[in-house]
Amino acid sequence: MYWLLFLAVCISATASVRSVEYFDLEDAHIHFKDFRNKFNKQYVDEREKEFRFSIFKKNLEDVNRLNKESKHAVYGVTKFMDLTLEEFAARYSCILDPSYDSYTMYCDVIKTDKDIPDAGAPDAFDWRDKKAVTRVKDQGACGSCWAFSSIAHIESQYFLKHGNLTEFAEQQLVDCEKKCFGCLGGYMSLAFKGLKEGKGLMTEKDYPYMAKQSKCQFDPSKAVAKISDCVSYNLTSQEKVKQLLYKIGPISIENGIPYWIVKNSWGADIEENGYYRMQRSNNPNGACRMLNTFMATATVD
Repeated sequence: MYWLLFLAVCISATASVRSVEYFDLEDAHIHFKDFRNKFNKQYVDEREKEFRFSIFKKNLEDVNRLNKESKHAVYGVTKFMDLTLEEFAARYSCILDPSYDSYTMYCDVIKTDKDIPDAGAPDAFDWRDKKAVTRVKDQGACGSCWAFSSIAHIESQYFLKHGNLTEFAEQQLVDCEKKCFGCLGGYMSLAFKGLKEGKGLMTEKDYPYMAKQSKCQFDPSKAVAKISDCVSYNLTSQEKVKQLLYKIGPISIENGIPYWIVKNSWGADIEENGYYRMQRSNNPNGACRMLNTFMATATVD
């Protein structure tokens, strides 16, 4: 189960040993030049360049403020630093509004804390060490993180079932999953249920990702993975999540700060080679409302 490992990013932060870089705003133009070079940023003219610089500088101020306020998390420059919050949300937001909570529990089976036994989870465990995790991918300017989360989970489950690490087609979900909304968002539980009711899942090689929604091109003769069931979760205990993840997902504890290891879908050029560490929250709903809103797993045949 990789719904926690592959959730969409809530914030650009790492819960780890702090090594904080504070940015001198007097040198903002230098930082902006470094940012453009690192992420190959191109702008149509000087007017747009100055506009993007003003956004970058404001975001740099926010980075300094957040690093000052935080006890554990470390904030830094990412490739999204020249976007406003509204622009970022419009291009990359991929989970439907939380007001749709009543529609998230679409799997036939719903489990709660009492259904999760103690699995004897160790303090540290990471499925990457078992070679059970595919490469970090990039969803591009398409709100399809729900598809990437679903596929990443299936890829790892397929490996655990068959011993073959295969990349599957996010584009199939974006184009063909009618219960979700393509680049406008969706839920993993709905994707799993749709695949369960469908005729299988193609590989990424046969159905490559295009970062936009198009006509469904599913070919059942090329389907490789089959989904036979799915489970939704409504949990209140992060200890239960830890036990659950021990069997099929990663968790580590470093310097007394518990965190989840999360694989993003924005490419390997941000955070820790495309991964980041999310500090476990004391919020009853969990960080990013994970515990009782977005949890789902699939059974892969």
